[in-house]
Amino acid sequence: MFEDLLTVKEAADLTGLHQDTLRKWAWQRRVRSFKVSSVLRFKRSDLDALIVERPAETSLKGG
Repeated sequence: MFEDLLTVKEAADLTGLHQDTLRKWAWQRRVRSFKVSSVLRFKRSDLDALIVERPAETSLKGG
């Protein structure tokens, strides 16, 4: 029912994207994110969907 929320570093490791790219995409709302006590978090399922939707972009570090 509840899904663990990943840190920016964990999300970057999972997707192969740079942490700054994930922060930028979250700010641009290209990927869904959450603020927990002013810290950015991502759902694994949202990142899995991102990898499926953008395989060419996520294959390059820094996107």
